[in-house]
This record gives sequence, structure tokens and C-alpha cells, in this order.
Amino acid sequence: MNAPDRSASKETGNLPAEEPVLHRVRRTVCPVCKTPVETRDVAGAPNFPCCSRRCKLIDLGKWLNGEYRIPQANKEEGEDE
Repeated sequence: MNAPDRSASKETGNLPAEEPVLHRVRRTVCPVCKTPVETRDVAGAPNFPCCSRRCKLIDLGKWLNGEYRIPQANKEEGEDE
């Protein structure tokens, strides 16, 4: 069996359509309950990186209550906004 031609067309310069690629498995732990979470399709996993809807809502509540914070760089004296 011949392999598909993946070279660019000389006339158009377009590459042929790509075959579906299997995505690697993403592994992490739930930030709330520390349960291992594994998925191939992040878009198809509505609770990722959490393990469940319950943990996702708990995690959201922590962000909204200010328990999680993104550090902000301190401004040095004399800097204008």
C-alpha cells in the first residue's frame, strides 16, 4: 500500500488535508480533592482540571472568595500608572 502524498502541491502551494491526530493524554490532579484526572480531549471534559462538577464549583467559590490570588508585581516608587 502506498503512503499518502504529504508534499505541497506545486501549482497551489497548499498542503493536503491532515489526518486526525490522536491527542496525548493529559494527567493532573483535581485541585480540590486531589483525585487523579485524565483526559484526551480538554474541550470535551467540561470539568477539567477538576474531577467533577461539585469540585469545579468549590474551586470557583475559592476564586470568588479571594482564597486564590494571582501575585501582582509591586510598583517601585516614582513609577507612573
